[in-house]
Amino acid sequence: MNEEKLHALLSEVDIDVIVKADTESTNTDAKLMCELSPSRPVLITADHQHGGRGRQGKSFISPAG
Repeated sequence: MNEEKLHALLSEVDIDVIVKADTESTNTDAKLMCELSPSRPVLITADHQHGGRGRQGKSFISPAG
């Protein structure tokens, strides 16, 4: 989903939207954002994750696209 669509869909919600082309893990990114600005909700999405983590220690990848 592209950044413009996300902003349009969430225009009435008080939330920061961060769209990345590539990241190690959106979960790690979210944890860092919470440490830096814990009072503001944030949605982080990426086209490609190369070190994603799932539940119970399981890993996963999300290829580009």
